[in-house]
Amino acid sequence: MYRLSAFALVFAAVSVVAQTKAKCTFHLFKTPDIPLGVNDYGTVVGAARATSKGFIRYSNGTVSYFQAPNAQTTFFTARNNAGITVGGYSLPSQFTPLPGAGLILNGSKFTSVKYPNAVNTGLFGINKYNTTVGVAGGSKYQSYAFKRYSNGSLVTLQYPGAQDTWPRAINDRGTIVGTAAGHGFIYHSGTWAKVVFPQSPSVNGTELLGISNNNVIVGQAGSSPPTSFLYTNGVFKIILAPNSSNTQVQGISGNGLSTGIAFINGASTGSGFLATCQ
Repeated sequence: MYRLSAFALVFAAVSVVAQTKAKCTFHLFKTPDIPLGVNDYGTVVGAARATSKGFIRYSNGTVSYFQAPNAQTTFFTARNNAGITVGGYSLPSQFTPLPGAGLILNGSKFTSVKYPNAVNTGLFGINKYNTTVGVAGGSKYQSYAFKRYSNGSLVTLQYPGAQDTWPRAINDRGTIVGTAAGHGFIYHSGTWAKVVFPQSPSVNGTELLGISNNNVIVGQAGSSPPTSFLYTNGVFKIILAPNSSNTQVQGISGNGLSTGIAFINGASTGSGFLATCQ
């Protein structure tokens, strides 16, 4: 059954129709900076650039910050329903590329994740099985995309013919979304699908940033400001908060709760949001 739905998703990805506006219910909140991931409980994680720390905002509004040991900067990107958070950190250095590693935070237990022979590593998605996806960089700025199982074993990911592959999320069914060569991709069980937001003089490029367990995908199209969208069954729908001309979706939980940042009524400071869209 799932293999059939996965293939339906793959073939839908190459057949795109015109987009309309998604019907969404938004909850806005004060955010330390950019929300990057969310779980089904409404716990949001992200990067607080002013403090160079990762942050966790709980559903009751309380916020905690975290800095990896000896790190110059720390960021969180995703969190599953078990409360396990992933991200990465960089270390102080006079040389580039900056050294660093991915991280897994489970309560107070901190685990550093380093891709073999890489200078830096970042983790960008996690599912309920604690399988993560990420990207590592080498000394000559080459990149390595990968899937990491909870036992630490690694599988290399490379979109066919692309120099750079950037996985951003993995759902509980093992479907991965991300960006390669300027377009989005969906990957499942060895099969790749290309996803391209309808291009125009004002739109160039497609990023897929999250996927729910029902294969609802969120992402951004390259425009100024970015065009946020929901993508399902071959159809793009625009995500735009009320009274906002700049809404930037960043992730979606397993049950379909989205997060990101929205600039309301031309404000220079963005508000974090939680949204359910269809």
